[in-house]
Amino acid sequence: MTEITKTVQDYVDVIRSIDLEFINTCAVAGGFNLPKQEVLQYLKIDRIFDRLFNIAENNLVFASEMGEGKLEYNNVKFSTENNAKIRGLEPIPDSSVINDTCVLTSSTDIGEALGLNSGKYTVEPGKGRYKLVPINTDGKLVASIHLSGDGPAGDKEKEPKTIANFIKSHLPNDQNICMFCGDTNITTLKTPGEPSREEIGKQIATALHELNGNDWLVFMSDLKVDKMRSGFVLYNQQLKKSTYPTEGKDSSEADGTIFAIKISNQSAIDGIVADIPSHYSCYTKDRTVKKSTVESIEPIYTFSGDVKESLDSNGQVIDKIFLDHSVLQLSADKCNAVLSPIILPTDIKNVIVLNMGSIANSGQKNWNTNNIDSYDEIVKADKALYDVLKEHSSELPEFDKIVGSKFLVEHPEVKTVGVDKVKITVSQTDYENMKLKFKEIIESLKNKINRITAGKRKTKRRMRHRSKSRSKKIRKSTKKTRK
Repeated sequence: MTEITKTVQDYVDVIRSIDLEFINTCAVAGGFNLPKQEVLQYLKIDRIFDRLFNIAENNLVFASEMGEGKLEYNNVKFSTENNAKIRGLEPIPDSSVINDTCVLTSSTDIGEALGLNSGKYTVEPGKGRYKLVPINTDGKLVASIHLSGDGPAGDKEKEPKTIANFIKSHLPNDQNICMFCGDTNITTLKTPGEPSREEIGKQIATALHELNGNDWLVFMSDLKVDKMRSGFVLYNQQLKKSTYPTEGKDSSEADGTIFAIKISNQSAIDGIVADIPSHYSCYTKDRTVKKSTVESIEPIYTFSGDVKESLDSNGQVIDKIFLDHSVLQLSADKCNAVLSPIILPTDIKNVIVLNMGSIANSGQKNWNTNNIDSYDEIVKADKALYDVLKEHSSELPEFDKIVGSKFLVEHPEVKTVGVDKVKITVSQTDYENMKLKFKEIIESLKNKINRITAGKRKTKRRMRHRSKSRSKKIRKSTKKTRK
């Protein structure tokens, strides 16, 4: 009898080949556990972009993981007004410099991103992980950054794998830069030797000093986020990173987002950090200016309310976490005090650093929130697919205890096999039956989602019809009253 041996990842590929386009629409949250159903409405791509553009009004926003230089994501089209707020999202000609980071602002004084031909990109094309944007007519620049996701431990450009070499590999040494803001991916677990947050902060400030000779004030948030990916093939398309709460408790860590300001006025430092949020730490190359007093674990993918409620009276972001990364922000007055003389335009209230959590990014982390309302149905179908394999393997854990091989590399204390590498041997007949079951589950889910979508369309049409009917009645009533 012919037998077939495949890894679980091989079976995942078989499932995806059934209807790849549809299965990609089931990745509604990049594989992360979603919060309660009532907040899903805020996690639709169009609403998250609305929130982002609202934040950019009268502020200067550094945004990472914004996509590949596209002005449209998953059928979300930017309005002319919002598109005008974007600086540097478009691809840079003749370069593979990262295209998923940019600056957003309503200020007309902030220029467009500089290209290779400007001479401002001082690292080799393809190694840059930043965008440079001029913020005044004197040539002062800000750098929106997003460094390699593996951090210093995965740096292929320099040896030894240190924070200093990591930064030197990917960031420019232009002395006109007065801010480096964005996601460095420099964290304790992604840095050889697993240095403390305090050591990381000082090393980043030192590395930036070595890069261009200036002193830097580096802000970081010590809030931890627990980014647990769970599920099988539908809503989690990065099976290698799968984990679950019991084993995943140590996966929470403070992220590598930084807000770095060039120090021109040393005397202003202590004054501006006196009232920064308690979860912020602040470093120079020589000292810890302020250590955070809060190191709590924060939930991801929750917002305080709708778009209109995203900012406080000072124009700052209310939430401490934006999607799955920490928010860092300072008033423009504080920034100008350190930069001295005043550099930021007067119509900028705050400088804010956000990460868009790959909702608009490409590849396997891509969201497609059109089907986010069907999240529960997607989870049920995902479990059904997994159960088909479970029938033929005693090595597979329960669905809610899936652990991926990449997670195990980072957590060697967990003694098990990554689910994606588990091998399953079945007969040719069983293999063909499994493929039929996979197809039935996928088609059933597709039909359910289509019915849900169709039902919503009908509801919207009824509401529009009722609204028109009420409007007609009001107009007729008004006419009678006038008579």
